[in-house]
Amino acid sequence: MSIIETSEIRLHWKSRSYRMQWEGRPDRIYHQIFTRNTVCAPHSHPAYHLLLVTEGGRGVNFDGYPPVILPVNTLLLINPGIRHQFTFGQADVSVSNPLIWLFRDDDGNVLTEPLQKLIGIPGDNEPYVMRVLFPEQAKEFLRLHREMERYFWNTPDYVKSAKLFSLFILGVELLFKWSWNNVQDVSDTGTAYRDKIYSLIELNYNKEDFSSASIARALDRSLHYLNTVMLKYTGSGIARHLLDRRLSAARKLLETSNAPAKNIAYECGFSSESYFSSVFKREHGMTPGAYRKIYNSSVKEQPAFNLHDILRKKLNP
Repeated sequence: MSIIETSEIRLHWKSRSYRMQWEGRPDRIYHQIFTRNTVCAPHSHPAYHLLLVTEGGRGVNFDGYPPVILPVNTLLLINPGIRHQFTFGQADVSVSNPLIWLFRDDDGNVLTEPLQKLIGIPGDNEPYVMRVLFPEQAKEFLRLHREMERYFWNTPDYVKSAKLFSLFILGVELLFKWSWNNVQDVSDTGTAYRDKIYSLIELNYNKEDFSSASIARALDRSLHYLNTVMLKYTGSGIARHLLDRRLSAARKLLETSNAPAKNIAYECGFSSESYFSSVFKREHGMTPGAYRKIYNSSVKEQPAFNLHDILRKKLNP
């Protein structure tokens, strides 16, 4: 693996200046593609690893820690010198898009401090950090990764450096921004969390696996704390707001389309048609079908069958 040096933008740490050196190949930005049951030997080296799993998922083992599962859309940071081993077997192909780099000063010294320490995050400086991103966040990381790939070759050093640091900064934001928020002096953190919760619900309510717990993970706060915030500022907990948003979307589809109830259920984040119908009847006092007949002007009532007429036609064709 070659080292590509980008020296225009630097990191300053304890009176020293460090270049960011990218580990890659001279023909393209390096993508990791592995097949099922690939054997990856345990290894370590003095580089920071930031990678997004975009297909298939994988596992990773760290010395002294339980095995870790990395589903699709997981963003993983491994600090320098941490021995790790990737494992495969959950899918036929596992793909990740990495940023693997060194910070090196003009004397050749390599910086190996945990990234958490470099950016001022208080805590134990764990050897690795991971977060499962929402799809929109993963798409943004992948978009910037592809943009870096397009601009990295045959462009001035400053452009290379800017693209490289842009991806690095985005990764840091996605992994640590909630930790930064926790140490900021925010005058009204309650309203800030309320607005973030509303935003996350709006972006993700139509995903079946999105729940109150998903929001707690995304904001890196306990579900109890976030529910307390929502109760204080809105009078309802997170689950209530999420359900209301899903029901609102379902009502709109019932009023404006002839889509089957099953399709509407899945489009609005309900796990099944039966669950959707049960919740809808509980909340509105009628089934989705009955609601549609009342509020959807394009749905015409079918004439009732007359058993006498049917039998008469069969007996006297």
